[in-house]
Amino acid sequence: MGMGLREYARHRRVSVSAVQKALASGRIKKEDDGTIDPVKSDKKWVENTDPSYQRTRPVKSLPPKPNITLPQQDAIPDYSTSRAEREYYNAQIARQDYEQQKKILVKRKDVDDEIFAENRRVRDRLQNIPSRVAPVLAAMTDLKEIEMLLVKELEVALEELL
Repeated sequence: MGMGLREYARHRRVSVSAVQKALASGRIKKEDDGTIDPVKSDKKWVENTDPSYQRTRPVKSLPPKPNITLPQQDAIPDYSTSRAEREYYNAQIARQDYEQQKKILVKRKDVDDEIFAENRRVRDRLQNIPSRVAPVLAAMTDLKEIEMLLVKELEVALEELL
């Protein structure tokens, strides 16, 4: 059995204008006969109202709100779920900003660019070994000396990595 505006306002312990605003904003809905179903409307009132704006205690007859679960694809989440998700993501963004300012966290692109540049320098140094050493190797005949020269050149080229 439905209630009128004033009766529902007394039931919720709010003003009639608060009920009218809830109806106008779509937080609660009237039944087809023009009355307000207190059970459905109480549930919708709690789900769709920002808790920081509520001045009165929740109605005692309402069952406790279930744990927050992810909404289905087509379902619209209630206000408190949406607010909790937004606050969580804002906290994550704030943490990232803090860590970037404290130089704890660096941008991945900067790291990738630095690694690429370092690898390019090492590759260039290794590729330059044959052109630098070829004339010297052409005159050498002792295998031990050739090996020592190649090892020395490789050490020089790779010392930048350490």
